[in-house]
Amino acid sequence: MRPTLTLEEQVAQRKLEAKEKRICEKATLIANALGSPHKWEVDPEVNILSVSSYFKRDPFIVKVRSELPGRDYDNEEYNTVDRVSVQYKDGLYYEQVFLGGTPWGEPDDIYCFTPGPWERKFDRLWAEAAKAGPLGIYEITGLAETRKQSREKDLRKRFGL
Repeated sequence: MRPTLTLEEQVAQRKLEAKEKRICEKATLIANALGSPHKWEVDPEVNILSVSSYFKRDPFIVKVRSELPGRDYDNEEYNTVDRVSVQYKDGLYYEQVFLGGTPWGEPDDIYCFTPGPWERKFDRLWAEAAKAGPLGIYEITGLAETRKQSREKDLRKRFGL
């Protein structure tokens, strides 16, 4: 008879399963290649730059967000905080947070992973993202030129050129 695993052992197995299935890497590629362009935000109060990518196609929402401290941030222990999440229909099926060098939490922790039929559809999205490659869907569809023109217009306006 097989011994019953403790809850902690079951959670550890589930985390290992998520890592072996490379859910985090797949989600990151989907968000970056098929999702919205990177969004940059700066919070001057705490001197943190946030970068995020967002993909939404029913029934999925895939989010990737990184928070980077400013160069003069006084806590040398703090590197980055990265959050990757996959929502399917009405539920959160995967979330991983990387706390790069912070004194709180696990440095690389999977907060949730619920395997199931959603993974087959997720893998099809991943294959689509892999075909889009590092350029992403915006470059392939010609939207990159539109984004470039929009950026140039913004720069000209901000610098009076």
